[in-house]
Amino acid sequence: MNTRIQTIPAATIQINETFLRLLNGAATVSDIIAERNAARATLLAREDAIMRCRREWNEARDFFFRSCTY
Repeated sequence: MNTRIQTIPAATIQINETFLRLLNGAATVSDIIAERNAARATLLAREDAIMRCRREWNEARDFFFRSCTY
């Protein structure tokens, strides 16, 4: 008889570093939001006109596609 036993190893769940910081109590939600806002402000300060237009277009398009259902 041809019997095939196949086992699938359990996948390890990779937890986001931000989530780990929240679980450990190393950071609060307000700390993480402040870090994200500071990183975004740094990124916005370095962009030129073309990069700004592209970013604004992508942000507007992403909002549209998130609400679009197929």
